[in-house]
Amino acid sequence: MKRALDMALGAMVIAGSAAPATAASMVDFSGYYRAYFLNDTNLGKRGDNDSRTPSFTDSYFGHRLHLDVTFSPTDELSVYWRLRGPNFQRWGDSSSMTAETYHVYGQIKQDWGTVLVGRLDEDLDVYGLATLGWAPETNPIFTTVGPFEEASVQDGIRYSREWDNGFSLMAQYAKVSNNDNAAIWASDQDYDRFQAEGAYQWDGGGVSLNLIYDRDATLYSSPEDPEEPVIDKGNYFYVNPAFGQSWGDFGIHFEGLAGWGKEKYNVGGQPDVDLSGYGFYLDADYNYGPGNVNLAGWWVSGSDFDATESKSLVNMGGNFFPLIVAYNENANGNGRYSAVDAEVLGYSANAVSFANNAYVNYIHVAYQHTPNYLNTDNSIGGLTSRARGVNSLPFTQDLQRIEGNFGEFNLETEANHWALAVSGNHALTDEISLHYAVAYLALVNPNYRIADSWTGLRNADGTLIPDGRVTFIEQDKDLGWEIDLGFSFQLLDNLEFTTAFGYMFNGDAFKTLKGFNETGSGGTGADAYTNGQAVWEDPEDSYAWYNTLTFSF
Repeated sequence: MKRALDMALGAMVIAGSAAPATAASMVDFSGYYRAYFLNDTNLGKRGDNDSRTPSFTDSYFGHRLHLDVTFSPTDELSVYWRLRGPNFQRWGDSSSMTAETYHVYGQIKQDWGTVLVGRLDEDLDVYGLATLGWAPETNPIFTTVGPFEEASVQDGIRYSREWDNGFSLMAQYAKVSNNDNAAIWASDQDYDRFQAEGAYQWDGGGVSLNLIYDRDATLYSSPEDPEEPVIDKGNYFYVNPAFGQSWGDFGIHFEGLAGWGKEKYNVGGQPDVDLSGYGFYLDADYNYGPGNVNLAGWWVSGSDFDATESKSLVNMGGNFFPLIVAYNENANGNGRYSAVDAEVLGYSANAVSFANNAYVNYIHVAYQHTPNYLNTDNSIGGLTSRARGVNSLPFTQDLQRIEGNFGEFNLETEANHWALAVSGNHALTDEISLHYAVAYLALVNPNYRIADSWTGLRNADGTLIPDGRVTFIEQDKDLGWEIDLGFSFQLLDNLEFTTAFGYMFNGDAFKTLKGFNETGSGGTGADAYTNGQAVWEDPEDSYAWYNTLTFSF
């Protein structure tokens, strides 16, 4: 199969280059080859503990070949095919570099509208401000897309039409994913999306409204106890308005997203789980000839550690990359890590995600080598000596036993944060451009509340005394400041080199708990007591340096 695909690609390239001018519109090729050099330091590792070194640096080369092929037998019919081989691969990786289909779909254009069928282009999965023809400027490394768009490839059917009076309409059905359990393959066990967007544009501005309904029946995961109820289906509804207006060189742009959802268990008798989330993006943009400057702010809701309902259904888009360090996953291809992934892998490519999972990444990890936190009679386990001379209460990996005793926490997504940023671009010459950004980021809600110190923490029978004699501390909301600087060089007509450096001054949201110092203990019976004080470590800063050399054709 691999050899056949390679031969077919070669034949198409030869045929396309040899075709007469009258057939040039029938088959069209375009694309690029891009080589990367990337250097990441402390992108997810922002503190020291028993299982990691004080810093984490990863320097590597990578590359990608991107090929777009369009077949147009008539003006009304086209087939679009995108191949990547490799999609992104580190130098030295011995795995196959065979080209793989990224998207392929057919297009029908008629007076009554345009229909697309197949695996649709990721560039079509953008709405809101993108529908109005605008997207925020970013650094020279990352893709420029709208604030809430995922820009993902989806299998589906799409209808769109534009009228001369400024109105446009889009409706789409997408099969987001299938249930991968072959024993229950059925159409009612998949993840389906139904979507419609209307827009009206006038000279200098426009408004749009995008509505999304997701039906996800792929949430089931087998519990350790077969009798344990688990969530297996979810229904979610989203409203996505956008507005933009420009007055000459000055413009403002707004996009919002609100979501409501309900998840159901696989057995009856269990209450449904309600979810919601809200977010917005707002900016003011000014063009001054050789460049532009943009003042932007964005906010997405999050859940407090003691919340009874999740407020994190809405997040900034998966392809929203306004900053090199805080939103850096596009260039290195690592993807977003969950709390569990971060604990296993030891690092994450996303600052916001890591801070929202700080309990796992910076708190619980300090105790993961000692299995018992409370004895079976609810008395405190003995204090144990740690490798760095810090005595620590052992924590259990059963997090539910901690909650309400020595702390409360949640495991968030990348939502639950806000930011203010000033960014811009300036053409120094026709071939050289400068790019810059300065931003501050913070959490909306803290993600944990844990014991910081305690005293006299036993009853006469040795059982735990309630929270009244414990001093608690909440996670700090400060994510920190980031400064980015980059340059783009047009070396030749089809050859561009970009370099960008980002530095993040990490805030106290990334503080690491090393353990607890024992400040005193003794006595027996009614006189038994123990005193403790948490030992914290300040976060280390993070930085990244990204370079690309792109051959376009």
